[in-house]
Amino acid sequence: PTEPVTIKENNTADTVVVLINTTTKDVTLNLTENPGNAFDLRGSELIAKKGLDFE
Repeated sequence: PTEPVTIKENNTADTVVVLINTTTKDVTLNLTENPGNAFDLRGSELIAKKGLDFE
């Protein structure tokens, strides 16, 4: 995405946060920071692995 992504509070596990589109062939995506192991990359999708509570 070209702008910040907003995640709704109290989402369900395995929620797609954002779909990542690339124009370059053979791109490898990886997470450089993953607080609390809350996110996962599945193909071109960034997934919230658990419900997020911001309080």
